Formats: sequence, C-alpha cells, structure tokens
Amino acid sequence: MDTHALDRNQLRLAFKRLANALLICMVSACSSLMTTDVNEAREKLTQAQQLINEGRPIPAEALALEAHIIFSKSDDQMALARTDFFLGELYKSKAGRQQVPSETLLDESIDYLTAAEKGFKEISEHVQAAKAAFEAGQAFRGKRDFIMACSKFHSAFQLLRSGMGDDKEFEIHNSNFTSPAHMIEAHIQSLCPNSA
Repeated sequence: MDTHALDRNQLRLAFKRLANALLICMVSACSSLMTTDVNEAREKLTQAQQLINEGRPIPAEALALEAHIIFSKSDDQMALARTDFFLGELYKSKAGRQQVPSETLLDESIDYLTAAEKGFKEISEHVQAAKAAFEAGQAFRGKRDFIMACSKFHSAFQLLRSGMGDDKEFEIHNSNFTSPAHMIEAHIQSLCPNSA
C-alpha cells in the first residue's frame, strides 16, 4: 500500500474536519453580531432549503446553524423544532456520501432529530414529532442499531396515530407506501422482531 496516498488521505480528512470546525466557530462567533430577528431566521431557513434543493449543502448548513442560534434564543418552539429537523435530515443525507465519516454525521443527525421530536411533542405537534422519530429511526438503522431504530419506529407510529397537532404534513417519497402509517408499519414489520 502506498503510504504517501494514505498520508494524503489522512491530511485531506484532517483539513475537512478543520474546515467544518472553523465553520461552526465562525457561525458561533458571528452569532453575537447577528440580528435576533425571528423573521430573518425564518428567511435563513427557507434559503437553506432552497440551497439543499440546488445541491449546495455547505452554505445551507451555515444558514441553518445561524437560524438555529436565533431560534434557540427565542420562544418560537415550532421554528426551533423545524430547524432541528432540517439539520438532522441534512446530516443524515451527508452520511450517505462517500469519503465522509458517516458515524459522526449519523450521531449529529440523531441528536438534532431527537431534539426535534422532543420540541414537537412539547407543543403537541405529534404528527411532526412522528416524522422526526421516524427519521431518527432511519439514522439509527444506518448505524445498524436496530434496537434503537425499532424503538423510534414504534414511537413514530404511536405519535402519528394520536393525530395531535395543527401541522399534519408528512410527505412520503416512496410509491411503495400509501401513507405515512403504512410506511412506518412496513419498517416495523421488516426490521423489528416480535412486532405483531
């Protein structure tokens, strides 16, 4: 094996980690200079979603982190939970890419999605909490932690069945399933033993 190639790969990975750390530090340092206007934070989150749709996750992440800082200082629990969900999904999708340490990204995804689930439950938005729990289950599945994945899938199913909350949006992007409940049940049946 070429040790120079290995050293270059390790160096590249170290530089990527340093760049991510600097990005987080810059966002944190700039947060004191940023406005705490919640409307501006909503705009940042909207722009972050547009950037994701354009295939630009790095600037999307920076905007979402800025929005998260603002929402965490506000009393808008719904916006904070939505931002947690956005970041959880972002890190989960990054974990699927090559040359990225997926374990760390999946852990970050789980942290944000669990925070989103908790935040949505605190304001009785159980359908949104179900969506966050399901996606956290998918992240646990990516880590091959099937016990936690099943736990999250069961939680998602119960939350969805409650139907509580004003925001009932729960899109599914798989034509094999007719509804969110059908999708969650199928995941439980295929992955979770003793779930009859």
